[in-house]
Amino acid sequence: MSEHLTENDVDLYQRRSLPPARLLDVDDHLSGCEECRSRLEQFANPAESVDHIRRNLKPTHLSYEQIEAYADDRLDDAWAREHLRDCAGCRAEGDDLRALAGQTAAVDRWSWWQSMRPWHVGMGLAAAAAIVILMVFIPRDARRPEPRQVAAVLKPAMPAEYLAMLERAGASGKVDVPSGILALPRTRGVLRGAHSPSAQLRDLHPSATAMLADRPEFRWQPLPHAQWYRVSIYDDAYQPVLESAKLTDPQWRPEKPLARGRMYSWQVTAHIGGREVRAPQPPEPEAQFQIVPAHDADRIERLRAQYPEAHVLQGIALAQAGALDEASAELRKAIASGDQPDRARALLSSLP
Repeated sequence: MSEHLTENDVDLYQRRSLPPARLLDVDDHLSGCEECRSRLEQFANPAESVDHIRRNLKPTHLSYEQIEAYADDRLDDAWAREHLRDCAGCRAEGDDLRALAGQTAAVDRWSWWQSMRPWHVGMGLAAAAAIVILMVFIPRDARRPEPRQVAAVLKPAMPAEYLAMLERAGASGKVDVPSGILALPRTRGVLRGAHSPSAQLRDLHPSATAMLADRPEFRWQPLPHAQWYRVSIYDDAYQPVLESAKLTDPQWRPEKPLARGRMYSWQVTAHIGGREVRAPQPPEPEAQFQIVPAHDADRIERLRAQYPEAHVLQGIALAQAGALDEASAELRKAIASGDQPDRARALLSSLP
């Protein structure tokens, strides 16, 4: 794409309505075309907009030279005379300056005017800022002539990759979860190792999911009368990786990070008097989890930074990385916040 953006391209880009294929072409063109970027960036910065308005509109109030000409009865600027009829502030300044005529302080009229002027300057800036606010918030069909879409420029168009994710999930009503996460046991089975006493530790987390953080929080339902707990983490060959110190709270976050992309299992042991209670215990499945691979983790963090309120999109990205618990949490946020709630409910019900 070598030609400049058409007016239709600019309008659709600002409204984030370009088709994905065209959006890629436009993004490529914008990366090398300063002229088209400046067209899109016009009014993108409110402070720059105030400067633009002040440069292109008539002054808000009279200058010192005009006020002095009025005080000396030599003002011949038609616009200034009309302004004085409507502006009590400038008229009062001129009358006060005129009153100084013939006095010794008359030579200091410029200093006097500077000391009196700040309130007018503030009013001018406030008026310009008000114009910018009105340009952003007045409905399109109420503007004549219609200015550019400031809000659309302030928030960049969503990348085609994210739009495609939403489109695929919306069409199928589900998210593609990694096969390795789907294969993790979620039903009752036989746990390696000996049986423990009848008291049970329950609700172990994480289990049968991937975790975005490489130092995930391990938690479980506390056991009555437990004096302390210990958490043990094993790799996919059942070799010990990390072990906690004695814990009094039913949660623990390791001090060292776990390797990204690796699969792990873990157990928690409660000490009650002279006996131990370990979980999971047969016939419960092992508590297995994966640390989200680095490229998926980076992608999700970038998405969260760009679109912190796009909970459906975040839920889809997390589920695609296998982080099912965190995906469920984002989809519930979407339902609560009104972010595509119907789609969020459908995707939530499709997760394992």
